[in-house]
Amino acid sequence: MQKFVVLFSQVGEGCDYSIDCGKTFAFFEAENMQEAIKMVLADDDSSEFGIDDMSIAYYGDDRIEEALIIPVNGMVDAIKELNKAKDLAKIAKAKRQEIERKEVAKLEAIEREKKDQEEYERLKKKYNGNP
Repeated sequence: MQKFVVLFSQVGEGCDYSIDCGKTFAFFEAENMQEAIKMVLADDDSSEFGIDDMSIAYYGDDRIEEALIIPVNGMVDAIKELNKAKDLAKIAKAKRQEIERKEVAKLEAIEREKKDQEEYERLKKKYNGNP
């Protein structure tokens, strides 16, 4: 079975052409495109497919101007993908911050060691190497 979506457009522009309120769609499955076309064109309850929201008869063939049948190979929930990307960005940011903290800690340790060495050399000179 293949997945399809049919997009129906009503005659005219609907209530407001800019928001496409005269359109609706339905997902359905069929063996192939020819069967999908038959399902969309089903005209009465005696049809082998019956009448459902993916058939023109459901809305009235005099009210439908266009019925686009689109094969669907896969669907992606864009919001889920966006959230995954945000989560990955958060993880990457946390990793970068951890690396920065480690680098800062290394630099601070080097700076402390340098100051300790300078203090040691100062005290060594002051006491001429004698405690």
